[in-house]
Amino acid sequence: DHTIALTTAMKLGNLVFDDGNFNGIADADEGISGVTVQLFEEGDVPGASLPVAQQTTAADGTYLFEDVPPGRWFVHLPASQFGPSGILHGYFSTPGAASGDDDAGEDGIDSANPPLTGISSATVLLEPDAAPTLTTGETGYAASSDDADDANGDLTIDFGLQQTVGIGNLVFIDSNFDGVASASEG
Repeated sequence: DHTIALTTAMKLGNLVFDDGNFNGIADADEGISGVTVQLFEEGDVPGASLPVAQQTTAADGTYLFEDVPPGRWFVHLPASQFGPSGILHGYFSTPGAASGDDDAGEDGIDSANPPLTGISSATVLLEPDAAPTLTTGETGYAASSDDADDANGDLTIDFGLQQTVGIGNLVFIDSNFDGVASASEG
């Protein structure tokens, strides 16, 4: 006798977006294309473990891992994407991951140094017929794209990113009123 175990093929994905208006949610046309997105099993360590799968975001910023077996998974944006030659150079995770789909928040765990660590999502439990649906929280961008088998596709793992900004230079007393900092005024 042989036992054959059948498992439900599941899907996991959704959106990497530039939260340029700093509102913490995905708005129209904020998707970032060309970003490498990796899938790991719970307990894996990005950079030390090989990803189970890897995708590149589409023109609208979406990604999708198909045929994922049930289990505990997390999604990761690799550190190389945030390095000097990476597509996400100068970006960091929108502060304070919020639960819900991209129309309510984003799922990137804040990292103090994305060029060193990358950015990961929290662990996601994929169980057959238990993924979020339109009525249970899958309400963000492209949420209807898995409606043919909605309860077996979780399209709520989103990464909101913001660009770093710099402030600074010189405060001076313009004692000669010429509008230019002189050596004695700085």
